[in-house]
Amino acid sequence: TEADVMMSLTNLADKELVHMISWAKKIPGFVDLCLLDQVHLLECCWLEVLMIGLMWRSVDHPGKLIFSPDLSLSREEGSCVQGFAEIFDMLIAATSRVRELKLKREEYVCLKAMILLNS
Repeated sequence: TEADVMMSLTNLADKELVHMISWAKKIPGFVDLCLLDQVHLLECCWLEVLMIGLMWRSVDHPGKLIFSPDLSLSREEGSCVQGFAEIFDMLIAATSRVRELKLKREEYVCLKAMILLNS
């Protein structure tokens, strides 16, 4: 149901945001910034960082979005959520472009860090 899918995605986003803070602290120089600047960077880029992670996990799964090891959705599976189809199509298109880049894991991690530090 729509409520179940939204609850799963919300819980996952909460966990991802906590993980993002831990990840950011491992970036050289990040913890040297004042706390206000750290918070500002994270506030400005959290969505982009989550999206690049989603695209990275989904690259090898055309037509599916891999939110976590135990949560993947096709367009049809997510159709119970109002507005999901439009968002899904945009994310699948962006994932296709990432797939064409044939990024190595190291390049993906650098891109993710650049998103954070460029925000």
